[in-house]
Amino acid sequence: MKTGYSISLGLLALASATVSVAAEQGQLEEVVVTASRREQAVQDVAASVAVIDPQDFATGGLTSLADVLAYVPGVQVNDNGAPGQGSITMRGVANIFSTPTVGIYVDDIPYGSVTAFAEGANFALDSLLGDLERVEVIKGPQGTLFGASSMGGSLRYITRDPALDEFRGRFSVDMSDTTEGGFNQLYKGAVSFPLVNDKLGLSVSGFFQDNEGFIDDAGSGLDDVNDTELKGGQATLLYQASDALGVKLSYMQQKFEFDNQNDVPFDVATGDPLLGRYTKASADEPTEIEYDLASAAIEYDADWATVTLASSYQEFQQPAVLDLTAFFGPVVDDILGVPVGTNQTLLDSVISTDRWAHEFRLTSANNQDLEWLAGLYYTSEESSNFQGVRVIPGPFDLVTQQFPSEYEEVAAFGNVTYYFTPKFDATVGMRFSSNDVSVTYSGTGLLAGPTIPKTTVSDDVDTYLFNARYRPSEDVSLYARIASGYRPVSPNLGLVDPSTGEILSVPFVESDSLWSYELGTKGELAGGKVLYDVAVYQLKWQDLQVFRSFMGVNVGGNADSDVTANGVEATLTLQPTDSFYLIGGLNYASSELDDDDPAIGGLEGEQLPGIPEWTFSLNGNWSFPLGSSAQGFVGGGVIYQDERKTSFIGGIGSDGSVITPPSPNFMTDDYVTADLRLGATFGRYQVALYANNLFDEYAFHTASSAFGLGSAAILRPRTIGATFSAEF
Repeated sequence: MKTGYSISLGLLALASATVSVAAEQGQLEEVVVTASRREQAVQDVAASVAVIDPQDFATGGLTSLADVLAYVPGVQVNDNGAPGQGSITMRGVANIFSTPTVGIYVDDIPYGSVTAFAEGANFALDSLLGDLERVEVIKGPQGTLFGASSMGGSLRYITRDPALDEFRGRFSVDMSDTTEGGFNQLYKGAVSFPLVNDKLGLSVSGFFQDNEGFIDDAGSGLDDVNDTELKGGQATLLYQASDALGVKLSYMQQKFEFDNQNDVPFDVATGDPLLGRYTKASADEPTEIEYDLASAAIEYDADWATVTLASSYQEFQQPAVLDLTAFFGPVVDDILGVPVGTNQTLLDSVISTDRWAHEFRLTSANNQDLEWLAGLYYTSEESSNFQGVRVIPGPFDLVTQQFPSEYEEVAAFGNVTYYFTPKFDATVGMRFSSNDVSVTYSGTGLLAGPTIPKTTVSDDVDTYLFNARYRPSEDVSLYARIASGYRPVSPNLGLVDPSTGEILSVPFVESDSLWSYELGTKGELAGGKVLYDVAVYQLKWQDLQVFRSFMGVNVGGNADSDVTANGVEATLTLQPTDSFYLIGGLNYASSELDDDDPAIGGLEGEQLPGIPEWTFSLNGNWSFPLGSSAQGFVGGGVIYQDERKTSFIGGIGSDGSVITPPSPNFMTDDYVTADLRLGATFGRYQVALYANNLFDEYAFHTASSAFGLGSAAILRPRTIGATFSAEF
């Protein structure tokens, strides 16, 4: 397909958060992105956009989304202790409900579930091991172009187009060893070649990763029980019928398997691990995550506009087992009148989603006069969620339930950009969305709610975009941006008080909405030796979707208080010579309740759980000649993560009442980690050594608390490894 993706392999141009290998060799080119659904230099986009080449980080053994996005200001991956599980947060728009706040796309294809019933927020797609051209991280609400659940921003995986006139390939190996753990291995490969020269091309890629665990199990006495296996592949066929018409067909599959999660119990009062720094005590919790995506895209470049049609079908499934003995075992034992510790409670769950998505879009050419974009969008999703608790030896039915759900969205969207002068332009955009969400519930057991026949809730939502951009010179860009986003309305699950029969939950969760007000500047100084990207913003978040807890059981609801988030993001790049660069990233995010909210246990002015107030990163590289035919390099990075809450703290409200959160808060410690890499490039070959978490920092990556118990995912201990790659 004639996409025109001319992404640079040069310096992290202005808004990016990485530098590519080509920068190590002194090449400097303009970075082109499609964050606004049209090709633009990243400096010309009136939004904060980071551009990532995953290969740059893979050289140093950083291959997961959490590893890489830690270097992007304003973005956080909440790793739930296992690959394929976790959520992405941008600009303090916290995920404290199961509907995502960050939209994830593969090219023009939306990924995952938009509903809470399929846990859409907790399965952020990590596709960094795929055959990618780049990753675009677009910060701030993107409701106009990307629809529902893009309140905090959007993340787009841009895949590499097949070659039409040459054979190309790449192979890489990563071998490493983890302190407290063992041997890890990763193999990646990709080939692309023309089937019919200049007309038909095919690319095939795949990866296999096997990581040894580092968490021990006190119950069984086994070591390293949280080992993981990841594998996946992609095949893409590109037919370039003419200079104007291209058709691309693609199929991608990923599968993750692990026996146990990285979750260590800790004392909520002291923060001390209960069984040891890297020890847990639970039954095996085997989990599989499988994701399949088939897509077709047609692009026709007419004289008056580019016509794009993208259609896709995806399947997601996660069967899992979770040991809930620590939480519900004593309750069951008390009801059955047996000594505490007699019964074990295991949760069997299966979550799945089947989703169709179609988008038709017309995009005018870039012309410095009047530019426009218009499109239609449709998606249909069917999801299921089965949960059954096994009580061993029992017998006792604590809960067995299932709630299949459906989601349908129809939308029309567009924007218009008018150039008042070559240096000043403004954009107005809007999207009209109609959403239907339904759920059916049936269940048995003590904690089961009443049976709910198929219930559908409908909602019409409008989102808007207003921005203005001024270019006083070729080296400076100033912009102001006002934008909105939302998450769709949802029917709710019923929860019954077993002692009174009263229904405790609300019948549906209202749509929440967010408005963002942003000022930003991007540019360069000293002839391109200094690059900067700075943005300040305020977010106004209404009807926040949250979990409300009754007797330890969570159901959906809306917060009584609104949220105001204020923040600053800054990236500064220094490149005094072609062989050296240093990139610093700073983020401040204050995301606070506007009022007391007894229902969720928060006081006015409290920071939302899981949001660090400050983060900082520093990444650098120095390259140097090794003889006449080789280039050496040494580099590394430092990341600072501020402390975070696991829950609201509560206290005395403004009216004198006592406000108590449903779960006790625990404040995670702040931490600093360091990465180091060194290597050499010999023509088509590259070798490197690396050390991640160089000083073996022990810290909680994410943590949660419930029923007075805490559970935390631990930073991966120091990992030392070597990489080898070859291009041909």
